[in-house]
Amino acid sequence: MLRRMDFFDIPVVLEIENRCFKNPWSEFAFWELMSRENCYCIVMANKKIIGYGMSCLEDDKIHILNIAVEKKERRKGIGKRILQDILEYGASNKKRGAILEVRKRNCAAISFYEKHHFKKIGVKRRYYSDDDAIIMERERGR
Repeated sequence: MLRRMDFFDIPVVLEIENRCFKNPWSEFAFWELMSRENCYCIVMANKKIIGYGMSCLEDDKIHILNIAVEKKERRKGIGKRILQDILEYGASNKKRGAILEVRKRNCAAISFYEKHHFKKIGVKRRYYSDDDAIIMERERGR
């Protein structure tokens, strides 16, 4: 079941973040994003949280900041459902598409986004402390 993330979810989401990413976000970053009116934060939970998505409405697009799914829960369509929900939220707020950054070396994530009609549109050099970011974009209705 997808639902809006609340502040009580942050400790569990932070654990997933730490397991999924080499350079995880801080607890403060989650608190700060959830405090913004333009941010949309969701969790996928059955009996426990197994994935989450973070995004913010910006100009004419929804900016996907983070999607993570517990490793043992991957390849079950959970990431796809989180992504679809974020895209639907953007569309319901009259955004014409979505944009994101992904590590240049994260081939699995790049492949996931390409499968969902995102296109590479640029590179941000040294966006991460140890890697460049590929900028990807998807137009609404794809």
